[in-house]
Amino acid sequence: MGNSGFKIDVFFPRNIMNMITDLRVNQPEIIVKEAQLRHKRGSITKDGRLTILAADHPARMVVRSGDDPTIMGNRQEYLGRVLRVITDPEFDGMMGTTDIVEDLLIVNYLLKQHGGKSFLDDKVLMGCMNRGGLAEASFEMDDRFTSFTAGSIHALRLDGAKMMFRLDLSDPAGPNYSLTADCQFW
Repeated sequence: MGNSGFKIDVFFPRNIMNMITDLRVNQPEIIVKEAQLRHKRGSITKDGRLTILAADHPARMVVRSGDDPTIMGNRQEYLGRVLRVITDPEFDGMMGTTDIVEDLLIVNYLLKQHGGKSFLDDKVLMGCMNRGGLAEASFEMDDRFTSFTAGSIHALRLDGAKMMFRLDLSDPAGPNYSLTADCQFW
């Protein structure tokens, strides 16, 4: 927790996690309904700059941050910290896996049900469509799309998607690509 004074159990209490689980099980349609109600920005940026929080690391078993090897593995801590960032009016939005984006939509619904204002209105929400290969596994480069699909991104009215193509030129099992003098990387 450091010197910031941030206390997860005060900012994002355990009972909210229980409410998320209850809604996922008993009223999963809330997710799509809340996505349909979200007010989207007229343009992706307000001033030509964009600050997006990446919240897709635990989906690839990357849970280390700094000296703590498991800090991003605690779901309540992780989601609470994502919420702390995305509720900041200076922050543009976030990119995450399906579970994180859906949880944010549920929390937004709960907040509105209790008289609060939507924190997702005018935020940029992006879905992660990549990184199926697990770090350090023999099949790490087998990075098929995971989590969101183009259809699910459209259904939840997200503003965009993240996808990545990785190429390991030294892997004999990889695609047969050759680099020529014409090939450019940016």
